[in-house]
Amino acid sequence: MSGNVGRNARALAFGLVVLFASPFAWAQQVVALQVGGKDLRFEVPDGYLRMSVDQPTLFEIAKAAAPPTNRVVEGFVSESDAKRMVMGGIAEQASYQVQALHNAEPLDFSAADWDALRPILVKTLGELDANALTESNSDASAAKRLGDAIGTKVDLDFGDIGKPLVYQATGDSVRFLMLVPIKIAAGGVERQLVVECAGAALPLAGKVVFLYVYRQHGEGEDSSASRTVLDHFVERAIALNKTDASSPAASP
Repeated sequence: MSGNVGRNARALAFGLVVLFASPFAWAQQVVALQVGGKDLRFEVPDGYLRMSVDQPTLFEIAKAAAPPTNRVVEGFVSESDAKRMVMGGIAEQASYQVQALHNAEPLDFSAADWDALRPILVKTLGELDANALTESNSDASAAKRLGDAIGTKVDLDFGDIGKPLVYQATGDSVRFLMLVPIKIAAGGVERQLVVECAGAALPLAGKVVFLYVYRQHGEGEDSSASRTVLDHFVERAIALNKTDASSPAASP
């Protein structure tokens, strides 16, 4: 599973191409998603759409971005941003995504399992060379997958991504931040931007999931807004899926 975390960083970078995001809104609605045969509950902002239901093209892009080891359970985008993107614009609010690992999804993880897995995740993230991952999965192949998903030729180039910054590795989750420079050209339009990617690995009712928040990085800004949005996303997921004191979701 630790190797999958490294591959997931590449998926994070690629998955940001159309999910450019900026300010955030506090979560208002609860959505049930099935992971490994269990219904898990997640809270996202009011007015957000489920990509798989309401924006299938964006959902196909998200799935194309993910490595074969990962399943994109669901993505969420605001209705206002969906309208902007349909008109060729850029999203102005944070987007959300839930992923699971195919091999791990059928398994139930105890609190002891998570305690053993957590330091492995932290170590893997600390040693991750996202640029090497980008080179091993070329920009050309990533662009082809994206182009196939949206039906047009895409040119894609990632800048210096660097290592993820792990900012929390306590009992309930491993949380990290990455800055991903991207240059993309499609349909005669070229854009260059830096995207903030905030991610977390955590157990919910025995299932290990990955939660992500994406937003555009403004020049001179720090990443505190993305961290705040992710923290709220994670903490509400933990609260909504807490079962009993012996479950990983309830571990201190």
